[in-house]
Amino acid sequence: MDPLLKLVLDPPPISTTIHHPAFETGILKKIIRAKWKIKRRFEEIEADLLIVSEEFKLLSHVLYKNHNRFHNDKGYKDLRMFEKTLQKFLNHKFMKSLTGFLGFIPDSPSTQMKTYLPTQAMGHHTHLQLYGAAAFLARVEMLSKNCALLDVQRLNLGHFWGVAAQNLAVVGRIWLVCRHLLVGVQTCYSGLGEVLAELPKDVENARLPANLFNFMPEDLVEQVQKAEALVVDAETGVEVTEMRVTVEDFLDIGEPVKRIKLSPQQEPSLLSLNKKRKKDDTTIAAEVVGTSESKDALSSIHNFDQMKEFLREETQSRKVSRKSSLTSKLNQDSWKDLKKEVLDNLVPTIPNKSLKLCRKLIRSAIK
Repeated sequence: MDPLLKLVLDPPPISTTIHHPAFETGILKKIIRAKWKIKRRFEEIEADLLIVSEEFKLLSHVLYKNHNRFHNDKGYKDLRMFEKTLQKFLNHKFMKSLTGFLGFIPDSPSTQMKTYLPTQAMGHHTHLQLYGAAAFLARVEMLSKNCALLDVQRLNLGHFWGVAAQNLAVVGRIWLVCRHLLVGVQTCYSGLGEVLAELPKDVENARLPANLFNFMPEDLVEQVQKAEALVVDAETGVEVTEMRVTVEDFLDIGEPVKRIKLSPQQEPSLLSLNKKRKKDDTTIAAEVVGTSESKDALSSIHNFDQMKEFLREETQSRKVSRKSSLTSKLNQDSWKDLKKEVLDNLVPTIPNKSLKLCRKLIRSAIK
């Protein structure tokens, strides 16, 4: 286990400020610029936390409803682990610690007022809280991918696919918002590191990494590094770095395709008409072949044993692949009713008439 994560659980230090009579104005400006770099992210982070909180309530309700049926399912157990990790992250109030620490830093430099700054211990504790939040988000990333994989497998299986689709939608939304949250936490973490580098050191604390890239997937690290842009601070007029990552950066949609719009006066060419005619002829031929195949399959039945063998093979074929079976248009109940009706009409005293009637029933049902 990471030894720094154990320090996250330590109680916070006393919230106080220290007077620095001979503090340089240039260093104070750097601290204030780093403070506003962090505060610019507050609105996005709080909005993301609100969305995650609402999605967490929906996920808990869905899991509660599906407990009795899926409590032994591997996908359900992974969703429960995902829910517990998400709950721990929401209970980890890192924003409260960050807001309280930044509240002790002045909003603007002034030579006429006394300079009071928070202690290094307060900043180190806040830094550790952001480190713990990133660890939670990294675990959410890992568990969400596991849950999504099992839900996709259930969709491919076709067994309770509606439940799998609902779970996949909730997990996908939480995964996307948590990735955006992780970028915001990385911005606050790096900005807080700049503040702590300029604060006077009163005690020696555990050394923290310069960034949170260890908790981020490689694609997200590349996006964050490419999204660093120089912007001008409105208050100080100095260029500072700011992370600019949008939701579109997480979605691999691909290049947009522009369709050619035909003018209403443009008439279809002879080549397009010929292609359309060939396509229609191919479709009609396929339908005729399908009808003849079904007709041949039923026409080859000449006694009761062949009819029963046909029903048995058709039932087995529907179990393996219903789409490729002869009676693919019928659902399970309709096929059971049809099979029962065919067996009831097999009268030994009039075999030919019975077989003719049974073939007619099957053909009329699959039309």
